[in-house]
Amino acid sequence: IAQNARQVAVNLMVKSDSPLLAQQDENGVYGSADLIRGMTIMGPSGTYAHYLIIGYLNYFGLTIDDVNYVNMEYPQAMQAFELGDGDICCMQNPNVYDAKQKGYVSLGDPAVVAPMYENLVCSGKIYAEDPDTVVKFLKVVYRAQEDFLKDDKLAAEWLGKYYEKVGYQASEEAVMDEVQNQKPLLSLAEAAQVPVGESLVDTAKFMQDLGLIEESQTKQVEENVCPDLLKKLCEESGVEWKQ
Repeated sequence: IAQNARQVAVNLMVKSDSPLLAQQDENGVYGSADLIRGMTIMGPSGTYAHYLIIGYLNYFGLTIDDVNYVNMEYPQAMQAFELGDGDICCMQNPNVYDAKQKGYVSLGDPAVVAPMYENLVCSGKIYAEDPDTVVKFLKVVYRAQEDFLKDDKLAAEWLGKYYEKVGYQASEEAVMDEVQNQKPLLSLAEAAQVPVGESLVDTAKFMQDLGLIEESQTKQVEENVCPDLLKKLCEESGVEWKQ
């Protein structure tokens, strides 16, 4: 029914002496096809990290077959990378900030390399029987996000609480860096410009290519994208709908 945040929680990281840093384009993305080809990239399969790797490779006209992709969970990949294995490592917030403090470098903004958004969903039952409540839910979500967007300190406080709740160790500096420099949250006006469900459908196609879901399931995702309630909220709020 809507998208409420950019997916920027994962970055492709390299060491400061990586040859990839010799070339950077106008979008701030490091690398080139010739430099990347044959490198070893580590990160968990079937996740946004995998999607980001493919997006990065496609950005330079390459495919996963042009590199040595090693399927490893984030902690194991990061540990192996610090011990000298691999050329590129997928790292997840809040560890991205800590990695940068150690001198590691991000190869580019994930929102540029492999755009994806966090999705808000509802059950088919409430969508059909009580759409007004769903619109109210969306209104609360975006009102909260706009409060966070106006107040970095407030946003960092609640992001820190979230990390603590899910068992992540995150410094205050790492949390504030995510809030101020990565800016994942969307305002209602920004959400009105992002085609609802587009990245969700792209994700389904990605999972289908990996053989994890069937084509019929991808079609079901496409059929269940319903932007009308977000559009209604925008109309009620005086926000221009640009999809």
